[in-house]
Amino acid sequence: MKQAVQDIYPLSPTQRGLLFHSLYGDSQAGAYIVQVSYTLQGELDRAGFEQAWQQLIQRHTILRTAFVWDNLASPVQVVGHQVTLPIHWQNWQNLSAEKQQEDLSALLANDRAKGFDLSNAPLMRINAVQLAPNCYRILWTHHHILLDGWSLPLLMKEWIALYQSNCDLAGNSEISLSAAPPYRDYIAWLQQQDITLAKQFWKERLAGFTTPTPLGIDKARKTDKANKEQATEASSQTSNNFSPKDFFRSQAHQLSLELSEQLKSVAVQQRLTLSSLVQGAWAKVLSVYSGESNVLYGLACAGRPHTLPAADRRVGLFINTLPMRVKVDSEREIGAWLQQIQKQQLAQQSYEYTPLVDIQAVSEVPGRAPLFESVVVFENYPLESARGIAGLDLLDVSITEQTHYPLTLFAVAKECLEFKVLYDTQRFSEGAIARLFSHLQTTLSSIVSSPQKNIASINIIPTAEETQRSEYGNGPKVMASGL
Repeated sequence: MKQAVQDIYPLSPTQRGLLFHSLYGDSQAGAYIVQVSYTLQGELDRAGFEQAWQQLIQRHTILRTAFVWDNLASPVQVVGHQVTLPIHWQNWQNLSAEKQQEDLSALLANDRAKGFDLSNAPLMRINAVQLAPNCYRILWTHHHILLDGWSLPLLMKEWIALYQSNCDLAGNSEISLSAAPPYRDYIAWLQQQDITLAKQFWKERLAGFTTPTPLGIDKARKTDKANKEQATEASSQTSNNFSPKDFFRSQAHQLSLELSEQLKSVAVQQRLTLSSLVQGAWAKVLSVYSGESNVLYGLACAGRPHTLPAADRRVGLFINTLPMRVKVDSEREIGAWLQQIQKQQLAQQSYEYTPLVDIQAVSEVPGRAPLFESVVVFENYPLESARGIAGLDLLDVSITEQTHYPLTLFAVAKECLEFKVLYDTQRFSEGAIARLFSHLQTTLSSIVSSPQKNIASINIIPTAEETQRSEYGNGPKVMASGL
């Protein structure tokens, strides 16, 4: 690093995993690049905008962090004393609305494909595009190795406060923000945990589980010749500004207000979180798809321990993805089953710090096989909560990201529950993902209609699709309540 070094310390387990996948994984363009885009409408003070971002960089050590691994036994993260955030301004006011949207899509794809050199801080950048006299589209891009989703609204709220202070919009040119706790504290906390005890916990939790749960909706396998032709075509496209979305794409689906309210009501009645309801629905769908009554999926955990002071206001990467094993017992009452899922998740919280590679090592799943092929991410920290800038409206927040897992289901807790599936297009078709949303929604509707019934009563197939049941899944009829 060119700048003076302020601190050096080890990586968290999740950071090590992301570093590994970024350097030695499938080399998928855009993997673990997170893009937050939003519109600022109003009279924007450019100097105040830039100054506020630079102040954020100086407040939080993680935003001045780079990663070093060459010739080292273990990689380390290095915090620089002074780091300058690149902010690129572009003026597109003379372009038509259609051309602006086209260019914004291209900017998103090209910026994503650009990635980051993890050995050079900062691992984030800003593109600010002026679309009209009082309208800017902001693209904030960073590597996931720095931040988790919980950190994003924290940073946005701080940026708003700093911007208002810089522009003297609050009538006071100075602002008092509490000191930002350094990420190093979390690394020190991790080093105090008992990894032996954690490994024993996960070994018992996964006992008897020997193979990853198949998703059962994969495309038909291609011949070696077809695979070779596709790889050649992809290579050619890559050399011509190929968009990473051609390998990983996303689909979104929003539940109706009526169903969303029903879910919230049942959650209160059954003393459940919405996350537990979503996990139960996903476990049921996964069970039908795979034909297995004992399923395993990955669950993104906040990883912010109560024993770490100010855990909920820390900026950095705390999230961890851990296995969630669920037994789908047809005779079990739905409400009691969902409560068990919730209790199981609570029991795992004490061991959320465990590196996934260590869990894999103590499991009975062969070393080269993944523990799971699908991941559930429940988000209850919408960026909209960061709105409220004097003189500006923050609108149309969008987050684009990509993992290395074949299928990731995101659930966002808003007035209407929203879902997004990020999927590998080489594994799953657009139609299969669309049907997955239909199955998930039908499952949730079935759960809320009669939580006192048993799991066997849960139907995952909408009425209109009953005639096509033979096209999906390979599970036995007793499990498949509709497939």
